[in-house]
Amino acid sequence: MHILETPRLILRPPSHSDELLLHGLHSDPFVVNAFGDGVYPTIEQSKAELLQFINHWQQNRFGLWMVFVKDEGQGGKFAGYSGLKCRGPYLPEGPNNVESVTCLHLAASGKGIAVEASRAVVQFAFDHLKLEKSECIHF
Repeated sequence: MHILETPRLILRPPSHSDELLLHGLHSDPFVVNAFGDGVYPTIEQSKAELLQFINHWQQNRFGLWMVFVKDEGQGGKFAGYSGLKCRGPYLPEGPNNVESVTCLHLAASGKGIAVEASRAVVQFAFDHLKLEKSECIHF
């Protein structure tokens, strides 16, 4: 699994120890209203989604990276996730259809973090996965 680094960010694949980080992100009112239809997830739902993230990496050799801002604490401050998913809800079926996905805490929004993370992810897609294109949906 690949760790990506930009001038301000470290992106690493998810691990089982990330369940509280993911649950905190998905419980952020900004995220709940943008992606969760106003419904807060249970910790069990967050655990299940984290397992989906991990399984996606194991099955496809790519997936969603956990995004950390450098210089904000020992391991960096968790900002959200960014990465690639296949068979997304907005994509037609097909083995080469890959969607770029980013989800950030409200505190991380408006600072160029999504753009910086997405650029690293798309560069990875073209350099390492040899994809010809990536679909990106913005909300």
